[in-house]
Amino acid sequence: MNPTPVELLATVLFALAVLHTFCVKRFAHWAHQYPSGSVREHLLHFLAETEVVFGLWAAVLFLGIAALSGSLRAAVDYLEGLKFTEPQFVFVIMVVAATRPVVALAETLISLAARLIPVAHIDGLPLDARSVSDEIAAREAQRKGREDEQRTRVA
Repeated sequence: MNPTPVELLATVLFALAVLHTFCVKRFAHWAHQYPSGSVREHLLHFLAETEVVFGLWAAVLFLGIAALSGSLRAAVDYLEGLKFTEPQFVFVIMVVAATRPVVALAETLISLAARLIPVAHIDGLPLDARSVSDEIAAREAQRKGREDEQRTRVA
């Protein structure tokens, strides 16, 4: 199998897009290190938007195809020759899945399952996933309270 230069480019850019997806939180963190309203802050916030990642890298792929072929027309012809049935299907499913009723139903079903399925026992009491999440939230609140108390003492 001999991949074409366009296929190699697409593979590399896809790998970079996946890596970028895993780094969006880091971009958001970096954005907060610059003055609010600065170009760098806006650019890093833009790069931290998960929705932007694959569109951005798709644009780079388009420009790369144009550069490799030497013409913008070749890049347009390449894109027009693709079938987007599966991506459109995934897009529609993701939009429907993100609607409030579907999210509420999923939360209700997960909560019900968490109450019904014992995960472990502590001191003879059943411990379900919901109580684990409540315990984690309580510990996080205690930790934040201690941090706030320390900041108050320092100030």
